Amino acid sequence: EHDPGTDDTIVSLSPVEMSAPFGDDPTAVQLSVASSSSVGYLSGEVASYFAQYFSIQYFVIETLPDAQKQAMKTALNGLQELLWATGFLANAAVMSGWTEPNPDTMPPATESNYWFTDGSHTDDGAAAQAIARYQKRYGTSKPIKLIISNHNYYTTNNDNILQYFSNIGNEGKAPGEFVWPMGWPSPQMSNQIFGEAISAEELNELFDPVIGTDLTMAVLPVATTLDNEPFGVKAGQQVSIAVINLNSEIPTELVGEDVVQAFTPGLVTMAEEIASSQDLSDKVAAFVGISDGTTS
Repeated sequence: EHDPGTDDTIVSLSPVEMSAPFGDDPTAVQLSVASSSSVGYLSGEVASYFAQYFSIQYFVIETLPDAQKQAMKTALNGLQELLWATGFLANAAVMSGWTEPNPDTMPPATESNYWFTDGSHTDDGAAAQAIARYQKRYGTSKPIKLIISNHNYYTTNNDNILQYFSNIGNEGKAPGEFVWPMGWPSPQMSNQIFGEAISAEELNELFDPVIGTDLTMAVLPVATTLDNEPFGVKAGQQVSIAVINLNSEIPTELVGEDVVQAFTPGLVTMAEEIASSQDLSDKVAAFVGISDGTTS
């Protein structure tokens, strides 16, 4: 819900009140489908999210020159009507109450269910989840080292890394509070888990090329965790972080046989370059503290 008197989002159902996904006994198929969900905001099954997404697009169109507005509105309206009428992308979102492996048996959602709408909601917070899992088992007294592989899609976009730190995108928000990232169709909980601040420019300057590959690697200054209750992260743990950027033009969404076949040669080449790179092996060894450089 949205409070009409403020800019705040009202959360009316806590995670404790929500049902465990897939009957608390998920199959490999269900986990795979949930983690690979994409563009779930275009699924007519999640009507509120569907409407919210198109509302934002119409708002953006209003910022365009008058000569472009009508054509863009007509095209967007046609897409919205097509998706809603045909249900073409209905299964782009996966409902947590689905307990059978056959998608045809997916039941209607109840108020305690929720929808998996995009795998990035899991991927983008993976470092926070990994640290929380470590802390739950081993505590926060010992420093740890973390390597993050980032598919930055051949750009200098490191938003997936910046979100873990204090930055302009979470300014004024406590870790775990709702923020609205640029370009997203809905708010999400802040993934910030470190107290230190870092800008995009500062992070970009830390990357060095990995010889023989398109990869770049950066080792960040040691960071200290903050409390982030929704992600289960506790304050006070020192974390050394290395980031490996793929710098690849291969997208993360490979859907359909023709698309998969088109990008397979590039994926093979990238895998071979990574596996055979002595420079990458040496850089990773130096980061984790293996001095002889022969790690693989």
